[in-house]
Amino acid sequence: MGILAKKVYFCILLTLNNCMKKSHKILIMSMLLISLSNCVTKIPEPPKDIDSDFVEDHTFDTPIVITFNENSVTANPASVSGITFTINEGHIVVNSEHTNVEYILTGNTNNGSFKLYSTSKCKLTLNNVHIVSDNSPAINIQTSKSIFVNIANDTENTLSDKNPYILTELEDAKGAFFSEGQLIFSGSGSLSIGSKQAHGISCDDYIRIRSGEIRITEAAKDGINAKQYILIEGGNIIVSVQDDGISCREGHITINNGTITIDSKDEGIVAGYNPDEEDTPIPGVVPDITINGGEITITTYGERGHGIKSVGLITFNGGTTTITTLGDKADGIDSDGGTVTINGGTLSITASDDCMNNTPVITAGEYTCL
Repeated sequence: MGILAKKVYFCILLTLNNCMKKSHKILIMSMLLISLSNCVTKIPEPPKDIDSDFVEDHTFDTPIVITFNENSVTANPASVSGITFTINEGHIVVNSEHTNVEYILTGNTNNGSFKLYSTSKCKLTLNNVHIVSDNSPAINIQTSKSIFVNIANDTENTLSDKNPYILTELEDAKGAFFSEGQLIFSGSGSLSIGSKQAHGISCDDYIRIRSGEIRITEAAKDGINAKQYILIEGGNIIVSVQDDGISCREGHITINNGTITIDSKDEGIVAGYNPDEEDTPIPGVVPDITINGGEITITTYGERGHGIKSVGLITFNGGTTTITTLGDKADGIDSDGGTVTINGGTLSITASDDCMNNTPVITAGEYTCL
């Protein structure tokens, strides 16, 4: 049964329970129609062109090396048709109408940043780059186009911020690594991110992690935060934050593989909640979290810091998931009003409160509750 069908089913049950006399068929049918109309919801879907998210299937034949050197930054080549560079000490803003560009970031700065405006998708290679930004994201992508983030093999890269962001009018800046468009991570290097002001990685579209080591060592908000969709297919992801570990605002999270370790004060993995109103689901959104594989370890320590939280569907098809909650009133899985389905995999929960809170559970597999 699909998400909408389940929602309609529960609405019908509610309506029938409120109907006291079986003979009132017309009244019942009228109420059913009203209930069905109230059950129309927005169902998150994966991006339709997600099969194009393989950087190896694209050609980026215009490389530009961005080199940070303490309080300065250079672009090589310094002149490219359709691209302008604006440099202010260690900060660089790129405006591009060129296609098939690869930006290669390298070097060190304690007061710098990389900001990109582009009319086309591009490749962003992190090649031993270390950026500390004073009052903005270290990397700020202001385009709705896809960004293929290549964490170069055998490299170590760090991004962080220090002070409150100075925002440009009508622009978002929600994390130390922020993008308006899709972020697709690959490569076998490592990327460490610390944010004293916002999320670690934030995206107003979807985030896909194919490979690489990504460490969120600190975040004032969520570790990894996306608006539409998060897909994790591999890599080693380590998140240690004061808010949620992995969060998707419109509520579609799929984990197929990878090693994920989350240490968070608030929820470990959460989908479909309004970021501006704590514990308030987004109206009209039926979120779902699906775990098909991987090794996931979640530890939360804050009050009501649930391990996995969604008011929609939570499905386990495979993988190994271990949840430990230490804070007061912190459930292992919180899906009040939703449904948890355990088809396979290994699920082990040690909770300071309930293992699962007010949650219908459909089990073809097994889980352990301590």
